[in-house]
Amino acid sequence: VDASPLPEGAASCALEVDLELVDFTRAKELYEMNGEEKLAAQAKAKAKGNLLFSKGALQAAIRQYSDAHTRAPGASDFEKPLALFEPTMPGAPPPPPPPPLAPEVIDAKVAESRAIKVSCYLNAAACYLKLHDLAQAEKSCTDALAIEPTNVKAL
Repeated sequence: VDASPLPEGAASCALEVDLELVDFTRAKELYEMNGEEKLAAQAKAKAKGNLLFSKGALQAAIRQYSDAHTRAPGASDFEKPLALFEPTMPGAPPPPPPPPLAPEVIDAKVAESRAIKVSCYLNAAACYLKLHDLAQAEKSCTDALAIEPTNVKAL
């Protein structure tokens, strides 16, 4: 991107742009995702919130942190197969589903999701504090404490 200054009077000129959509891939809906995909989407929403927070876009950051909560997977989400594959040849049987995850692996992934959720509640609380909305900051901290009662940052 060229950062050179605009010529004199260019800011008041009309600009017309034609765009052509060449390709489009629809993102998966939440109900179509398995646990791994939900966990990745949750982490991505948190990262977007963190970026927005660093830029001072606090309301937008709060929306991303809230979005991260809705994407948090539960243990049952990790029981879904990772992907459904189409047969490579017409008439060929589909490959067998992957083996189920061990209970301790599922527990670790759910714990990871809960940690992201707590972090998002605390980050949202920081946003609310910067916006001087103490009631919402307190609510976010209370929500974090409901998940992790010994969290010092939420106290």
